[in-house]
Amino acid sequence: MARNDKDGELPSLGGEWQSIEGALKVSREMARSAEQSLRSVRPVVTQAYLLSDPRLAGPVTARQSEILRLVAALFRLTKPVPQDIMDLADLYQNLLRRLNGLNRSSFRMVTAEIAEKELGGSNKGETWGFVRPETPDLIFLNETKFSFIGKNDARAVPPPQPKVKKGQRRRGVVTGGEVGMLSSITERGAAILHEGVHSLFGGGAAGTIHRGIQHGDEPPDDNDGTAAFPQIKTYGQAVMDAYVIARFARLIYEGQASGEGQKAAGAGGR
Repeated sequence: MARNDKDGELPSLGGEWQSIEGALKVSREMARSAEQSLRSVRPVVTQAYLLSDPRLAGPVTARQSEILRLVAALFRLTKPVPQDIMDLADLYQNLLRRLNGLNRSSFRMVTAEIAEKELGGSNKGETWGFVRPETPDLIFLNETKFSFIGKNDARAVPPPQPKVKKGQRRRGVVTGGEVGMLSSITERGAAILHEGVHSLFGGGAAGTIHRGIQHGDEPPDDNDGTAAFPQIKTYGQAVMDAYVIARFARLIYEGQASGEGQKAAGAGGR
């Protein structure tokens, strides 16, 4: 195995696996938060569904209102029925089970070049990872997005230093720390959750957005203010799209559905 071929290689022990493991924990919290939030709004949806006059319904908290807004925007369910909410909650429950089953042997590291070839080179620099239909139990990760190369890592290499003339002082020299790390733990967690969807559902979770990217479209904005993907028009499209599933979980985890903008407990650093 080698990260510059299609088989990839295991994450190196130490800093690299530590980075991936931390992101994996965040992905699990995202899935758990999404499931719990959906189950928390089921009574509200059930009450609205059963009452002939919505004005007779009880009070809805700000958090419940925001969760339902995200359900409407991302999953195109403006008037969900109780079964819709339970189906979505079960989806995240199954996803959490899949994420809980992942460990170091579930991942393979590849170069950015190999990762980009998976999409035919149409999404250059933005391919975080991928899952192949023939090996759904393996998640391949782009090393430039996930490799934590610290001084105690076996793969550690000195960062490039600027050239200076004789007698000139060096400025902005990078030493130690997260050399090569291009993403936050939240971004890495969301990416692993995204690939976890593919691992769980296979090619059927590629969906509308993936097909657009494969044809050269720009990747969708990660935070466009409304949370909705313009490519998604129906619930059927949304529920089988890894981008939609990951965004809902990330927004819930980050606390953007809480009405207070507070992150969920245990969010970790960036």
